[in-house]
Amino acid sequence: MSTPALIRKQDMQRAAEVAKSTGCRIEIKVGDAVFTVIPDAPAGKEPGIDYSRPSL
Repeated sequence: MSTPALIRKQDMQRAAEVAKSTGCRIEIKVGDAVFTVIPDAPAGKEPGIDYSRPSL
């Protein structure tokens, strides 16, 4: 039989939601293990290549 997980999936999802909504880093310590949830940068449109004609 396998060992149970140190942290439940629901707890990780809850931490991810809080980190994303607040923009803060969250650390969860369980014994000697530390789980860190870092929010992503807000998804934005990348500029890409500008194919428009230059104005003279």
